[in-house]
Amino acid sequence: MSSIARRSFLIGAGAFAVSGLGSSAAREAKEVEAVLDTRTDGIPLSFNDPMFADAEIRNSPVKLSKGLSLAGTSIDLPRDDRTVICLGDNSLLRCRIKSREVVRIAGGGTFTIDGCWLEAIGIGSDHADCIQCYSPGDVGTLHIKNTTIRAYRTSDVTPPQIGSQGLFVADNWTGAVICENVVFWGAGNYACHIFPDTGGDIHIDFHNVFFVGPFQYGPYNIHGAGGHRIVVDRWDGVRSAIIADGRIVGGSPIAAPKENGRSKK
Repeated sequence: MSSIARRSFLIGAGAFAVSGLGSSAAREAKEVEAVLDTRTDGIPLSFNDPMFADAEIRNSPVKLSKGLSLAGTSIDLPRDDRTVICLGDNSLLRCRIKSREVVRIAGGGTFTIDGCWLEAIGIGSDHADCIQCYSPGDVGTLHIKNTTIRAYRTSDVTPPQIGSQGLFVADNWTGAVICENVVFWGAGNYACHIFPDTGGDIHIDFHNVFFVGPFQYGPYNIHGAGGHRIVVDRWDGVRSAIIADGRIVGGSPIAAPKENGRSKK
């Protein structure tokens, strides 16, 4: 059985999937599930997902110089800040990482995150992001796919800590953010923050993106800033969702950001 079969999608089923699929919602869900079951890789839904069974355990942070990749790696450093630093044209493939700040995009170029579980839990009043793009003046493309980004509200953690964020793009890192088959799960503020700045616009391309609550405020905060704008190149299959019986159950569609220069594809 493929990994996606273990973590099947039920898109459009909404609450029907919890109490027994019914009518047109059930048919739509089954049709989509049949298509997605043909994939060879799925979205991990926990740190202990079977797809990480052979991951190599690492007990120290990683700094990826330009052009380097990290693959098949497991890191659990709950007190570590900036566990993986990416300096340019880097890839994270089939990695599971849990820390107080997981991935820092600290350069320009193309960054790919594929088949990963990224989980951030803050400590005290510490700043905590699963992925943070912070490199003022740099331009890049961040491509996230087949990945779960797990964050928490302050009240979700015992003892209560500062809430963690999913994705934070600001401070004049500009370019493009592409999310494809991505789960944003929980957040102490918004799950996804994206702001352009004085350096230019930010293009976003979201396809099959699922927002699983609870969130402190909402699923995303994406808007123009610094005299520049958000340009939505694609916003397709972006939904609220729940996770039930190891499956992603898609609910209501989530509207695209209002403040943008939308270009149809």
